[in-house]
Amino acid sequence: MDVQVEDRPTCQLVQPSGQLDMETAPRLQAALEGLIGAGRTRIVVDLGRLTFCDSIGLSTLVVASRSCEAAGGFLRLARPNAFLLNLLTVVGVRDAVHTYESVEAACR
Repeated sequence: MDVQVEDRPTCQLVQPSGQLDMETAPRLQAALEGLIGAGRTRIVVDLGRLTFCDSIGLSTLVVASRSCEAAGGFLRLARPNAFLLNLLTVVGVRDAVHTYESVEAACR
């Protein structure tokens, strides 16, 4: 999995691509923790390039979301596919993270 971070005027855009699972989640976690540690707590994660996400990957996103909120910011998910939306619902965290159909909407 590759993780790209883009500094936007209203948020930090994080773009993971490929599979987000037990093996690759630490890469995303490191990127998110780096941003949060630097005080950049308005984060949008663009999920449009993910091909797979397991419960470990999902947990990484939820934990980072809570850290952002505790610091007065947010972590929003942009472009989740139907599988990810269902996974969020099944594991009971659909209300814990906000999802948006586009990166632009999430960055507002």
